[in-house]
Amino acid sequence: MPPEIANALTNGDPAPAGLTAAEKDAYDQMNALYQTGSGYAAMMVTRPQTLGYGLADSPVGLAALFYDEFADWNYTNREPERELTKDEMLDDISLYWLTNTATCGAGPLGRPASAPATVYGGVTHCAKRYGWRTHARAQWTSR
Repeated sequence: MPPEIANALTNGDPAPAGLTAAEKDAYDQMNALYQTGSGYAAMMVTRPQTLGYGLADSPVGLAALFYDEFADWNYTNREPERELTKDEMLDDISLYWLTNTATCGAGPLGRPASAPATVYGGVTHCAKRYGWRTHARAQWTSR
């Protein structure tokens, strides 16, 4: 990202002059994320365990967080069902719930790089706009 764009976003300034319509649209989306969608990131960086305990204790809390993230990540005007089926969303939510890995998933930035970790990951990825679909399950262990 060019420094002048990063500075404008950080300062909450309007889009710099001279951007194309597509660049202006991208800027506006990033600005909205900076203004209203960075709360989870701040929590994950500063207090990952706090968020993780709530996610590990409440399937409804975990589902609510995931649904909110699906709504943000899929560029569907906060209607994730336009890109993902309910089963696809439930696949991801269930994977974290059934393996009790929401806590470690909430805070990888808070874990020292030298600390051992086992991460179970499952992905149901539906990128209809690209015309491909991938289902993968894997386990990674680092020591």
